Amino acid sequence: MPILSAGRWILGALSALLIGFSKSAVPGMAVVFVPIFAEVLPARASTGAILPLLILGDVLAVAFWRRHAVWRHIVRLIPWTLAGIAAGWLVMGRVDEQLMRPVLGAALIFIVAANAWFYVRRALTARRGIPVEETVPDAWWFSALFGLAGGAVSMISNAAGSILTVYLISMRLPRDQFIGTSAWYFLIVNIIKVPFSLSLGLITPSSLLLDAALAAGVAAGSAVTMSVSCHVSGPRGSNRNAPPTLTSDDRRPPMTSSRPGDRHTSASRSGTCATSGIIRCV
Repeated sequence: MPILSAGRWILGALSALLIGFSKSAVPGMAVVFVPIFAEVLPARASTGAILPLLILGDVLAVAFWRRHAVWRHIVRLIPWTLAGIAAGWLVMGRVDEQLMRPVLGAALIFIVAANAWFYVRRALTARRGIPVEETVPDAWWFSALFGLAGGAVSMISNAAGSILTVYLISMRLPRDQFIGTSAWYFLIVNIIKVPFSLSLGLITPSSLLLDAALAAGVAAGSAVTMSVSCHVSGPRGSNRNAPPTLTSDDRRPPMTSSRPGDRHTSASRSGTCATSGIIRCV
């Protein structure tokens, strides 16, 4: 196990906790915990050492959200993501420790810039009164673009969560499906990355011992986030982009009945729309 100072152990524990938060319900936090973990170990080594922690977070997230994945999006992205991982692996094979920090920083800046561009464009589109779904290309190259970028950025920096977030928001997924799809996608992607990281010497027995020591932090972050999620009603941030629409049945007035025994049934039916946003705990 690497010999770390007390300060670096604290940063490692914080990174593990943030990984648990990110994987279970708060995607996009990689731009925070990736640079923090790069202070625990050298930047290049940190990209491999953090991978088992990410996989642990993915496993816990999938266990909680496993029923909510939209597999057609995963199937569209994975082949292109694999190509992106291969490209990132080639880059990593040619980058030494001296160059790794600038490369890692550039990847994080790219992610922040891509997210800013997406939200600014979305706001301008909404101001013109154009529905968001009409601005999303329904073509193979759209999935290819995000798959390639996500794979390459994930292999280099383990910070592709924000890229997938932009893609899934564009697909207008509800909150449950958004997190479930993200959980399955990154579990598959991170498992695929393991042999690539091993071939680069980024995962070692020493790094695995460090991961074992920090694993409790990932589990704690996931447990807290899942517990809170069970009591949160209404959609997450992604669902604000895809507000639920009322069906013809929802627009009907509540059924009333003069029989006392029917009052509970009527109340249950009228409350269906109001309670439909509450997250389903597995």
